Amino acid sequence: MGRDTHGTIADPIVVALGRVPLFAGLSDEDLATLGTVTSRRSLDVGMVLTTEGEVGEEFYVIERGVVTISAREQLLRTLGPGDFLGEIAILFDGIRTATAVATQAGSLLVLPKADFLELLAANTSIEDKILTTASERLRTG
Repeated sequence: MGRDTHGTIADPIVVALGRVPLFAGLSDEDLATLGTVTSRRSLDVGMVLTTEGEVGEEFYVIERGVVTISAREQLLRTLGPGDFLGEIAILFDGIRTATAVATQAGSLLVLPKADFLELLAANTSIEDKILTTASERLRTG
C-alpha cells in the first residue's frame, strides 16, 4: 500500500489521505495504517453530517464537496476539500457543537472515534493541528 509513485497499485483511500494537508507529515506506512480504519462515503447535497446537541462518534475529512457549519441557526463557516470536522465532539465530552450540512456533492473520508483518538496519541503534530483548530472553532463559535 501507499502512494502510487512507481506504477504499483495503491489503495485509493491511502492516496486520498496523502492529499489531505492535515496528514502531510505522515509516512507512507502511517498513511497505509490509517487507510485500514478509514472509510469513504459519498456526500450528497442536503446530507446532514452532524446535528448540534447530538452525540458524535466520527471524524470527517472532506475529500470533495462543500459543507456548511451552523450553530444556533447562524452560519459559522463553510468547509471544502482538505478541511475536517467532528473533532470537538470526540475531544470534549461527545456532544456536537454545530450542525454540518452538505451544500455541494462530493465525498468524505471517515474515521471512527477510537481510531481517531489513537491517531492523535501516535502523532503529536496532527494532535497539535487538531487541538489548535478545535480551540479556534470553540472561541469563534
